[in-house]
Amino acid sequence: MQQADPRFYFGYGYGADMNGFGGQGPPRGAGVPNPVTYPFAGFGGVEIDRQRSGERVYDLNVDGVAHYGLYPDWIEDVRILGGDAIITDMARGPESYLQMWERAIGIAPNACSSGGIDRRDLLRLRLRRTTEQVLRAVGQPASRIDREYRYCMKRGSRMSGATVVFNDAGRIRRVVETSRAPGA
Repeated sequence: MQQADPRFYFGYGYGADMNGFGGQGPPRGAGVPNPVTYPFAGFGGVEIDRQRSGERVYDLNVDGVAHYGLYPDWIEDVRILGGDAIITDMARGPESYLQMWERAIGIAPNACSSGGIDRRDLLRLRLRRTTEQVLRAVGQPASRIDREYRYCMKRGSRMSGATVVFNDAGRIRRVVETSRAPGA
């Protein structure tokens, strides 16, 4: 069964908050054939070793998720058991959740799937507009990186791109056309 709808950005959301209704992840055991080995590389390549609290050293294999500080270890265990694809989908979870709620309040979906925005759309973007005003004017971006929204743009029969750059206050600082569409 395929869970991802190709029309929309896909990601898995998860929450570590148990609200008193469930336990944290238990240990799989020290003798399993594919344990978490320390140190390991976490997101962004940061090296993660066993977590220490005072004299106590934690090991996910024998302690499970004994406290919230062991969630990087748990994510490594998920990667070992499920592969890199599940980690990619989990990393995409926050953006997919954001896009779902934007669509729920009437923001148009990512224009890359429907041919992109055009020059007239760009002309509607005036300096100092807010992120919400941009979303309402041209829809969801193909990607959001730092203070930049990147859009697919149709230019005749081919796709190019446009990047909307925001200042620290969340208002447009500049709009730049690019020769390549986001992700191309």
